[in-house]
Amino acid sequence: MPADETAPEPIETNLISVRRAVTDDLEILVEMHHRTILHMMENPPHGFFGDPAAAPDHERLLNDFQEAVDGEDAILLVAEVAGEIAGSALGIIEEFSDELIEAPYLTVLYVATADAWRRRGVAGRLLSEMEQVARERGLRILELRVWANNESAFGLYERFGYKTIEHRMAKRLVD
Repeated sequence: MPADETAPEPIETNLISVRRAVTDDLEILVEMHHRTILHMMENPPHGFFGDPAAAPDHERLLNDFQEAVDGEDAILLVAEVAGEIAGSALGIIEEFSDELIEAPYLTVLYVATADAWRRRGVAGRLLSEMEQVARERGLRILELRVWANNESAFGLYERFGYKTIEHRMAKRLVD
């Protein structure tokens, strides 16, 4: 952040309400998530340049989010500040163990915050509520998926006690 900019004012946690998403929220959530995807693709991890055409389109995101609202194997949360949607988070319940994590567990696929509410506590509030909903569902582990270059997300997750347990590695082969 440039020296002349100040950090945004944090929001008091009690002013951020979090609830399960409903169908009426989906258009706003799709738009927010799509903007987040495109923003992340502007600065992909070193050596990888995603194909914007491969990003989920509006219809696919809408269908995925509707399935999350309707289904039992997903948790889609919405954060609101003063009645305005400020962010959302999507988690999927995983039913298969691997060598590191015993199932069932929750994989948080994304946490997105509207531009006006970034760095003000919304993502942390969503993460706290995702943990609470997971506990209520009897889940004992949350897994996060984070791009390697998303340093602000790493900072948030580390402040909440998350630890790196695996690194995904890839190599682009040049013809």
